[in-house]
Amino acid sequence: MRAKIEKKSDKIGTFGGIFQTIDFFRHLGLSELVDNTLENRRFNAKYRPSEIVEGLLANYCSGGTCIEDANTFRTDTYTRGGYRFSSPDTIHKLFRENEVPDTVVTSDSGNEYNFNINARLGDLLVKALLKSGQLAKDRTCDFDYDNVLLACEKYDA
Repeated sequence: MRAKIEKKSDKIGTFGGIFQTIDFFRHLGLSELVDNTLENRRFNAKYRPSEIVEGLLANYCSGGTCIEDANTFRTDTYTRGGYRFSSPDTIHKLFRENEVPDTVVTSDSGNEYNFNINARLGDLLVKALLKSGQLAKDRTCDFDYDNVLLACEKYDA
């Protein structure tokens, strides 16, 4: 068995695979898609929507369990080579900028159900699935996306 050993001059961190994941995300055109879909950020925003989503992707792919863990990537080691990671506060701002009010539906029996239908994020999801080849253009699909919020002991910023 043979092994090739190389000396690297730049810093190598424990999250090395994250950068290839972000590069692949960009290569598929998903960063551009995110920016075009969520383009209504304030004109003076420091981060593009895609940079925020890339940071969130890096956070969860490296074992982050809450948005506050995104601070892990905000060191000099991880902000080189075109990778910029926003603060947890900025991630929350992007979420707030894209939230929509709930729709309340009352059943025949009088029970109220809250639905949150975000057409823009739903459109982004479908376009991302098409762009990444996970969904075929000529097929019909029904999407049923559910979130369940669970209480935990961690608190985001």
